[in-house]
Amino acid sequence: MDREALQSALERWDAARAELAAFPYETLTTTERLAIVERRERAHREDLAIDHTVLAAFADDADPRVFGERSLRKVVATRLHLTENDAGNRLRDAAQLGPRRALTGEPLTPELEHTAAALADGDIGAAHVAVIQRFLKSLPGWVDTTARAEAEQTLAQVAVGLDAEQLAKAADHLYALIDPDGAEPNEELQQRKRYLRKGKQQRDGMTPIHGL
Repeated sequence: MDREALQSALERWDAARAELAAFPYETLTTTERLAIVERRERAHREDLAIDHTVLAAFADDADPRVFGERSLRKVVATRLHLTENDAGNRLRDAAQLGPRRALTGEPLTPELEHTAAALADGDIGAAHVAVIQRFLKSLPGWVDTTARAEAEQTLAQVAVGLDAEQLAKAADHLYALIDPDGAEPNEELQQRKRYLRKGKQQRDGMTPIHGL
């Protein structure tokens, strides 16, 4: 697709959205409206996958200095009117879910290959992706690359048809299978996390206490 064809596609997309926004949905039955809601949800997910592709391509060789900024995160935050934290999350998602290239230029599949494919198909959404990302980040360092890839594939497959809370429960179960004994206690970390908070005494003489 050349640049003119791309511009034409974007213009048709804008026109289609405007047409959808102007449609008199009150003329439809509730069943028809629900079907459109469902179709639009899948479209949102597919659009998000396209965003990852475009942003990953941008970040691949972009120089933030060209845009007068110190980092790509700042460039994205400024242009999209996002916080730098949100912009960083966008760039992280694009890096994990968008296409990649090897140092020699060959195209590579996304880091989270199966999650990216499920998102592009509209089968899962951003909330599902976040569950899978948190799961992989929480895995112990001794879990090797092959096991991580298999776990990602498993969660991406079971995510289809589940909501994010159900997927989180499945992820907890998978984590227990991978690391049934849990992490070794870290005395220094536990010491830093300890606290005891005493609230104001209530009229009945009871005092709330919260701690760890």
